[in-house]
Parts: sequence; structure tokens; C-alpha cells
Amino acid sequence: NKSVKGTIGPDEAAMVVCTIWDAILYENFMSGHCGMNYHDRMGMIDYPTTDKISIANSKFAQNLEDVNRLFDLAILSGEEGILLKDPLAGWEDKRVKHQLKFKNELECDLVCTDWQEGTGRITGLLGALVLESADQKLKVSVGTGFSDELRNTITKKDVVGKVITVKYNSLIKNQNGETSLFLPVFIEIREDKKKADALKDIK
Repeated sequence: NKSVKGTIGPDEAAMVVCTIWDAILYENFMSGHCGMNYHDRMGMIDYPTTDKISIANSKFAQNLEDVNRLFDLAILSGEEGILLKDPLAGWEDKRVKHQLKFKNELECDLVCTDWQEGTGRITGLLGALVLESADQKLKVSVGTGFSDELRNTITKKDVVGKVITVKYNSLIKNQNGETSLFLPVFIEIREDKKKADALKDIK
């Protein structure tokens, strides 16, 4: 965004890298459709890999076992997951059925320590819940996964001190160096559970 606006500095510009994951002609981009299959599109790429430009790693999978193996390898390498594509499919500028995301989603139970008000259209309603592990070694703010009905009905007294189940992709360190969750999503209030998970029990 800063580059487009002309406000990017040299240090920020030096951090920018490009990973190529597909290739289409400009006219196809403008029309939103390309009939050439994915295998042939990737074959059009003829550019040397540098420290600034690289081509996304691509492997053929013959069956679900291959897909699961590649997914496990990606997670072990610190990646978020993999994208399964039909090599004979064309390109469209929309969500398509011939591409499937495989992401690492886990669940844990955390205790709610605070209720934060929303902004904009949800001003006065639930915006996010502040959660932490039983040993207070993990803290995270969760602002997604709530229906409009829940945002309208959940008050601070309904959740503070309660155990909350969330799903997430992985453990991370936030900008302050604290342990947190990547892409946390609210699942439910655990009225049947009084104790949250400790960090050692969260993968």
C-alpha cells in the first residue's frame, strides 16, 4: 500500500519479496478467466530465482495419502498449510471448487479475562474476548466466530471467568514476544468446564 501511495521508505522497500504461485496473461487477468490449465500456466514462468523473487514450491499428489504427507511436511516446516489444485483446471478470478485449502486447525480451552466493546457497526456490542491459558503463559484476543445474535446477547458478566473453546492454526509469538494463537476463532462457552488448558497442553 505504501509503495502504491509513494510513501514507502528504502528500508521497507528492501523487505518486499515476491513468491510466484500462478501465471496468466494480462488480458486474462482483466477478463477474470484463463482457459489454459494450471500445469501449462506454471510452465510459462521463466524467471531466475533470487532472494527477492521465488516460485512457490509445487508437488504432484496421486492420492489423499500423498496430500496428507505434503500437508504434514508443510506444517513441520512452519508453513500454514497447503493448497491442493487440479493441474488441468483453468484460472478464474473467484473462489473455485477445483482448489482446496488444507490448513492446520486445532482447538483449546482458555479462560476469559475481559470483554471488549466493538467499533463501527458493533459499537456497544461484543467486539472481542480476551483469553488466557490456565497458567497465564498464553494470552490472545479473539474477535471472530461470533454471530450477530451472540454479539447482541453476550455481556461481560456472561463470559468473564468462563472457559471458552477456540480453534486456531498454530502457536505464535506476538509483536511483544508473548505466546499467542494464530487465527483464533470463537467456538463456544464451556458451561460444563471450569478449568482452562495450560500452555503445556496446547499444541
